[in-house]
Amino acid sequence: MAAIGFRCWKDRVALVVVNGTRSAPELVTHEVRTVPALPSRAEELHWVRREVQEILDTHRPDRGFYKAAEPMAQRKDLARAEVEGVLQEAAFGHKTRLSLTKRINVQIVRDTAFSRKPRYLQELLSGTPLAGLPAAQREAGMAALCGLPE
Repeated sequence: MAAIGFRCWKDRVALVVVNGTRSAPELVTHEVRTVPALPSRAEELHWVRREVQEILDTHRPDRGFYKAAEPMAQRKDLARAEVEGVLQEAAFGHKTRLSLTKRINVQIVRDTAFSRKPRYLQELLSGTPLAGLPAAQREAGMAALCGLPE
């Protein structure tokens, strides 16, 4: 069973694809795709949609998750929210009808049975092939782990 995790910014999308189980995940691929500077925000969001659908065509995940902005964050990033919305629509609009599940830190802790507080969540990756992920892809990796069976 393959699971994909995403993490969005206003101008890029990170993705991590994993197989296996939560206790023994196998890293399939990871990357960051940067949105090119286009004449309008609508064109940039359309680019994101096409990229997400291409990613799904290539990797064919069974489950999908994305690391959402924390609701209590002091800084609200509306451009990130736009990309997260396009991400969800692109996945569901894909021929596989993949419904992405939103995850914030406390939900990742619950889903993975992590035994420490959410602020230590990066430790979830230690001792796994995901430990070496670049910083920009770690949250996508944690979201992807939520899609693997125990």
